[in-house]
Amino acid sequence: MSLQSFLAALFDHGAVQVPQPVPIGGDELAEAQKALVEFEKVYRLSLPDSPPDFDVAITCRAAEALYRICQCFVYRDADVSSVVAPAVARLAGATTPSAHYSADLVLRFLPDIWRLARDAAANDPLVALLTELAGRWPLSAVGIPGLPDSSMDVIAGDRCLLQIHVDRILQRRDRSRLADRRVRDAVLSAIGDHAELAPELAGAIRDSSPLSQHDAS
Repeated sequence: MSLQSFLAALFDHGAVQVPQPVPIGGDELAEAQKALVEFEKVYRLSLPDSPPDFDVAITCRAAEALYRICQCFVYRDADVSSVVAPAVARLAGATTPSAHYSADLVLRFLPDIWRLARDAAANDPLVALLTELAGRWPLSAVGIPGLPDSSMDVIAGDRCLLQIHVDRILQRRDRSRLADRRVRDAVLSAIGDHAELAPELAGAIRDSSPLSQHDAS
């Protein structure tokens, strides 16, 4: 299964197959990039408000990282340090709404593969790399516990990204994402008069109201 075929299956039904790790050729990358551009045109129509600009170069790096992660998960004898680590290193942390949005097109599947890898072998180096990647991309990491606090400034400053973030917090009941006041306020606003739909989140906001660095400032 090529990178383009991997992405098509990922977006269509999530049941992917991967070959053993080999170098990805230029033609394969070009086909994957074309597929990402076409998918994003449709995907953004389903999002709230106005999504940020799309940067296909960042999405391609995210796609390669997830592809390599899945390969090392399937082929347990693959060298994580040489197959996955370089792809993860090329995907630096986000500093703009466009970067968060573009990487998230693929990295929103990160919690799923993280759970599979953790359940298979919690001390596997692959899990450590997944955790490192998730810590740099908080929009895509909702549902992964034990991550260090990340700055929410870029996400909280964009209405579309903040709503995506809130929707995932509600869906996955991720209390760890309530540390930022702006996120808490948005979650509380989304719950509205229906706290019974997310009682653990409403209770966490009401009872603990954890302070973040943003609050303290």
